[in-house]
Amino acid sequence: MTRRSTWRPHVADAWAQRFQRFSSTGQSIGAWGQRGPGGPFDMNYPRTIAIQPGSRRIWVSNERGHHLQVYNYPTSTSAAPTYVAQIGQ
Repeated sequence: MTRRSTWRPHVADAWAQRFQRFSSTGQSIGAWGQRGPGGPFDMNYPRTIAIQPGSRRIWVSNERGHHLQVYNYPTSTSAAPTYVAQIGQ
């Protein structure tokens, strides 16, 4: 993994029903999501997260919800991601 000054690790937290972003030093910057059926920040055991190069969209797969949630990357360190779409059920 390449480290850059803008590198921000993201984690899918299945048991807490959310995804989190951390600073390059490991401090929590934010957490988003709650247990739910498929609204903008509704999660159902999120298992995998990816950042799309170029667009920097955040893709979160929900294992038991059988869908993906898509978000725009935050515009600043303190901002939240913005919801784009749900793909699947």
